[in-house]
Amino acid sequence: MIAAEISGTNGLSDINRFYGYNKESGVFKSAIDYQTTFPLYGNLSMGQSIPTESIHYPESFDRKVSFLGNVTYSYKNRYVIYGSARKDGSNVFGVNTNRKWHPLWSTAASWDISKENFL
Repeated sequence: MIAAEISGTNGLSDINRFYGYNKESGVFKSAIDYQTTFPLYGNLSMGQSIPTESIHYPESFDRKVSFLGNVTYSYKNRYVIYGSARKDGSNVFGVNTNRKWHPLWSTAASWDISKENFL
């Protein structure tokens, strides 16, 4: 058997951070000072400002390609060998070019001893 698969997904995401959320009223405080640098616990390092409340990530396109094959050989209905190979590729951002294609393989063998003449 030989097969191939091509798939893709498009994504768009936003992350929102809300401070002072009140469960009962369903609202949050909007008067947060994002500009001032506040001291960190124990003054162990420089201060830090409060992270902004929203981040917009641009649209992303993920593409995946797979090629695969399986082969089985049986001799006298007693001895069977099997092999499988697959190679998956992706356009995942940040992965080195030589790591974008991953080979996967497996082999197996079996012997149906109950079909032997000496049994």
